[in-house]
Amino acid sequence: MKMKRYLAVFAACAVVFSGCGSSGTAGPQDEAATEADTKTDTGTDAETDTETATEKPSLYERGLRMIERMDTMAGSDTYIGAMTSSSEVLDILDAINSGDYTKPKAVFEVKITDPETLEIALAYGGSIDKLPEELKPEFRHRLVAAVPSMMSSFNGASSLAAISLIRSEDFFLDEEVEGEILYLYIYDGSYGASVLFSARGEGIVSAAGQFICNNGLEKILGEEDLMEWLKAYAGEAKIEITTILME
Repeated sequence: MKMKRYLAVFAACAVVFSGCGSSGTAGPQDEAATEADTKTDTGTDAETDTETATEKPSLYERGLRMIERMDTMAGSDTYIGAMTSSSEVLDILDAINSGDYTKPKAVFEVKITDPETLEIALAYGGSIDKLPEELKPEFRHRLVAAVPSMMSSFNGASSLAAISLIRSEDFFLDEEVEGEILYLYIYDGSYGASVLFSARGEGIVSAAGQFICNNGLEKILGEEDLMEWLKAYAGEAKIEITTILME
């Protein structure tokens, strides 16, 4: 019962404020190819003989870039000094910044179906049945987006405050992304990272990254370990986990 009451209080805040207060700059990125057309000596059109294309980065790569940006935030005295003076929060940020986030030991893709059955939703006690149809996708998005913060909430308010200062957001075009896709980056120690990729329509994808502070991360070695760990946050929601081959 104590855990349920705690989750209910956290859920009320997380669902409302999830996705707010991010620290990164956002903007759509153009990924286009340039072509050069030439004429033959006879004046007829020749087929394009040069084409430069920017290779589209994978979601794994995009996530790593965001984590690197967040790590840079954590290590910037100027940036952090303008955000907080709490010694406890500063200690957590120093601990985060001391890690090496260039090479995760494992990366998992997590898809959550029926997010309204997540533990955070059950603790909140609400139902989306009476929500207008146009609001349901946004509500589901906020539920999934709240999961990484919920993972850190059990480490205390200072951990939540620390990671909230170094969140990052991005937007890009990718018509292959559908729904909500959560990438979990596992490293040695009790600090990991998550990036939530969300399809926003017309090929636009939003990406929201944040660190995760949870001692349970140290025990995750494979998909079975992750599934067992996620049960505390999943409620009755169905979860699909895929191991991402690191490039």
